[in-house]
Amino acid sequence: MLHIVIARDREDLSWVDSVPDHCTVTIHNRGEALDPSAFEREVTILPAAPASGAAGSVLAHLRHERLGALPDDQIVFTHGDPLAHAPGFLQLLQAPHRWGEVQPLSVHGREQHPMPPARLVEQDVRDWIGALPVRPERYSLRTLAPINHFDDTALRLGDAWQRKQGLPEGTNLIAHFLGLCGLQHLAEDAEDADLGIMAHGPVWAVRQSRVDDFRSGALAHFDKIDVLLRADVHCQSMLDRCWLHLFGLPFIAFEALPRPVEEITPMAASMAKVVASIDAVLARSVPAARATPRRSRPLQAGSAVDLLHRQACEAARLGHDVQAQSLLHQALQNDPQYAPALADAAALACQRGDVTAAIPLSRRALLADPGHAGALYTLAMSLAVTGPIDEAVALLDGITRDEAYRDFREQQPDLIELAQQQLLRLLAHPRAPMSGAMRSAA
Repeated sequence: MLHIVIARDREDLSWVDSVPDHCTVTIHNRGEALDPSAFEREVTILPAAPASGAAGSVLAHLRHERLGALPDDQIVFTHGDPLAHAPGFLQLLQAPHRWGEVQPLSVHGREQHPMPPARLVEQDVRDWIGALPVRPERYSLRTLAPINHFDDTALRLGDAWQRKQGLPEGTNLIAHFLGLCGLQHLAEDAEDADLGIMAHGPVWAVRQSRVDDFRSGALAHFDKIDVLLRADVHCQSMLDRCWLHLFGLPFIAFEALPRPVEEITPMAASMAKVVASIDAVLARSVPAARATPRRSRPLQAGSAVDLLHRQACEAARLGHDVQAQSLLHQALQNDPQYAPALADAAALACQRGDVTAAIPLSRRALLADPGHAGALYTLAMSLAVTGPIDEAVALLDGITRDEAYRDFREQQPDLIELAQQQLLRLLAHPRAPMSGAMRSAA
């Protein structure tokens, strides 16, 4: 069943009589009084507080669960004139079986604010439901501006929010707003993302099971959200941009650009200070790590990868790290999963102090050869700089104690001594976990 929830201001609701029979209709009325007998179908009319706007009416409905909907029912939220934003609204109500769990239903803004441009609306058909137009808006979480067209209203809202809250340029505005609402988990999700998705109007639908999940975690914050809506009209617009995400639609995070192995981003100055503060452990430890035994899958002797790797090791032994890096890159172009080349590339990065590049290279080497002691050592020492501390402690503890790495300890006693020193330094950290040795002693 469909349950239509209308946040009405002063709009004409004559369209309600055309709603399909399988729908219930609840009107949260902020405008002049309505007479239920004026409608040809049964409707529920509830008074709504004008101060909190349409967003407040949605919040009030979520708070009281007046409809008693079943988990599989769909709840449709709209203001008083959905056809202004969703030309196919009435037709969409005939096909709820084609909707997602969280479903935008609109296409564009009001006629007096024709956003997005008609040309874009006509061309962007990726989210249509069959022949029925639907177009959610993808927007920047930091500026609130849509990504496909210029929207001065959205930019003004973002600027006003930033100035009113005293936020620095580049702040994730949606994450900040969600934090103010007390929705910390959602705020963290937004902080890690780049784009949000909103429905114009807003006109959208959500399955009742999603409503139940949201209420169970957020009901305690409804009073705080309501205060924000009443205190600042900008909060109403901010919340309208968040509805889809409140019910589980994920924010969008861009992936990093692919890059060649040898193109390593220079380490930030702040990270350089951290590396220097651990007594140059990384720089002293890596050259010996290159000579550690490997348990990688066998390569045919004299193959191109084997030859390039041997040349890289010789160049590194002579101190020609740039040449070694280039040779390792060539080897990995031939075989991207060759663990010894990955481990040595990680060691070179670590020696330069670029632990942010050493970590993924080490992990790739360990994916190819989980027993590669040199890669494990580089990863452990790199994580000692960047964190998380508990992972660094676990790896260092393992490499200094586990039977699987006995050969490494016998062949590289100097490295093991450095690893033990680093382990002791990390264990002195107030948030450090207990190592295996400490647990045994206890």
